[in-house]
Amino acid sequence: MCVNDLLLFCKADLSSLQLLMEALTSFSNAAGLKTNFHKSQMIIGLHDNTFPLKYLGVPIMASKLTMVECASLVEKIMARVQIWAAGNISFVGRARLINIVIFGMHSYWASIFLLPKEVTEKITQIYGNYLWTGVSAYKKAPYISWHQTCLLKSQRGIGMKDLAAWNKATIAKLTWAVAQKKEVLWVKWVHERYLKNKSWWDYTPSQDASWYWKKICKIKEEFKQAHHRLPTKQRLAKFLPQNETLCIMCSEDEEDEMHLFFTCNYAKIIWSNLTGWWKFIPEMTNSTQMFRRQIKGTRTQKQTTYAIVAAAIYYIRSARNHTIFKQQKITPTQPILLIKDQVKTRVLFLSSCSNKYSKYIDLILS
Repeated sequence: MCVNDLLLFCKADLSSLQLLMEALTSFSNAAGLKTNFHKSQMIIGLHDNTFPLKYLGVPIMASKLTMVECASLVEKIMARVQIWAAGNISFVGRARLINIVIFGMHSYWASIFLLPKEVTEKITQIYGNYLWTGVSAYKKAPYISWHQTCLLKSQRGIGMKDLAAWNKATIAKLTWAVAQKKEVLWVKWVHERYLKNKSWWDYTPSQDASWYWKKICKIKEEFKQAHHRLPTKQRLAKFLPQNETLCIMCSEDEEDEMHLFFTCNYAKIIWSNLTGWWKFIPEMTNSTQMFRRQIKGTRTQKQTTYAIVAAAIYYIRSARNHTIFKQQKITPTQPILLIKDQVKTRVLFLSSCSNKYSKYIDLILS
């Protein structure tokens, strides 16, 4: 019998430390367990230079998680693949090893952190190289795209896991735990520290909140949109029967998510202008999921399209909220200018980091 990975906190003064040692001694006498001081660590006062700390195999950070802190995860996966590469394992066997062993290593971290994009891409690269060539280093281009590889076998895929999507799904489970007020210590702390009897679905983090908490809140917003939980008038009418459901932007139809963002005349004016500006935006459909699937082009083109779509949805909703809560209607011209300015700034920054965006600068700046 043993007790591992135990964190004990006390004030950084002599009397508190003595009481802590007395408690450990009493526990040792009662249970027969002794503290292994060779494997223990004492930290008096937490400062920025104290971090990162390791707990349960993952780093505890005072700032944003970066590739440096995740290097140990990438190195462990690389080491495991290099061992397997020495053997003559079939394609099916390699796929099985990736989906069980390596995916399990990634899932542990992914259930705690929203991993940096470069970490996910690096692990995916190792995945793909080993799956198609049997080694961790790049040898040749894969036969099909990674997106196709991650589809179910019934959809003509191979059934591999999409690490980025899985990471978001595991963090979404944390948002659901907060919503359900699960009897877990960290959930209770969140409600006491941040929510303070406020609605979780309507909560917005403050500017001085930690980067990790902001990431969880960002996933919550994506989760809301994916499950149609945005507080549109039609949704609010289910809980407030007297609530007016007519769209305040056009006064022609009920306000649900599809109408607000795509079929409302106000939104159509914005999308029409943006489509003329950036030709890779697909036509409007009757489903936001279908709309996302129809985004085509190179990776750079799709990333720019996603940025435009995200900005458009944000500013359409902002204009709607401004009209409702401040009784001041914003003309479509204002959101269009804000969307274009935001995307231009983003593309100019990315072009300074990579020449992939350089050939689109003239189009974006037009």
